[in-house]
Amino acid sequence: MVKVDFICEGNTEKIIVDSENFRNLLNIKKCKVGRVINAEGKGNIHKEIIKSTDADYVFIFTDLDNDNCPLITIENHIKKSKRADKKYKKNKKHIFIIAIKEIESWFLADKKAMKNLKIHFNKNPEELEEPKDKINSLLNKNRRRKILIGEEVIATKFINAGFSIENAAQNQYCTSAKHFIKKLNKINNN
Repeated sequence: MVKVDFICEGNTEKIIVDSENFRNLLNIKKCKVGRVINAEGKGNIHKEIIKSTDADYVFIFTDLDNDNCPLITIENHIKKSKRADKKYKKNKKHIFIIAIKEIESWFLADKKAMKNLKIHFNKNPEELEEPKDKINSLLNKNRRRKILIGEEVIATKFINAGFSIENAAQNQYCTSAKHFIKKLNKINNN
């Protein structure tokens, strides 16, 4: 069994990592979960990266947000980690997973969960500037009174509707979810 830690940018990523579907995926891939950390914001991820761990791998879930490409996001996290700890070097066991633009785009890529929620979206979710806004719009479509649904509630709704990263990765547009599955498969082949 490969021991894996997870550093999550925020609540949404942690809800996904703690979900039954995600844990089942890890069991299938023969991964044992170590620490699951909510960094409580992108600006705090470096504080968790520099901490030592006995895990074989550390997956770092963060959003692309306004960066131009995932490599810039990774480079920024590495620079912050080096500033916090001069001895830090990018460790090969640190695997960055960058959701494009935000992790909520993965929810829009999971056709099965969306069907269970009775909502439809057939475009590229990774092209949306604000996937949360689109989800709010879709969930409010048939309501007279529109309500703003927070990210934790959105994550819980999709998890309860059967969301899985595997389903999101099957969507032709969701390259960042595909990247996670690829990296997860790779650690089991080492």
